[in-house]
Amino acid sequence: MTRLCCLLLLTALAAVLGYSAPASAETVIDEWQTIKAPPAPQLKSVTLDPKTTALLMVDIIKQTCNEKMRPRCVAAVPKIEKLLGAARASGATVIYALFPVPHRQRSPIRS
Repeated sequence: MTRLCCLLLLTALAAVLGYSAPASAETVIDEWQTIKAPPAPQLKSVTLDPKTTALLMVDIIKQTCNEKMRPRCVAAVPKIEKLLGAARASGATVIYALFPVPHRQRSPIRS
């Protein structure tokens, strides 16, 4: 059997087993009170190789990162700038991704 056939068979089996299992609740909201968050990860220093490391900057735009909607985001901007500066200085790849905000002009908080 080819790999594709095996993969399709396993996918079909997973779908059948997934749909046949009884659902304990209609939505995650129904079970919200029973969900236990995992413990916070332990923070530790790391050393990264800029040749194999990239920094992904996502959605730091005025429409979503402002005092009215998300003041913690605004408070984090200086730390984000420091991280971005360090990534650029080390020669790491920096990738920007802006989620399109419909009917509004997109613009970064700081350039």
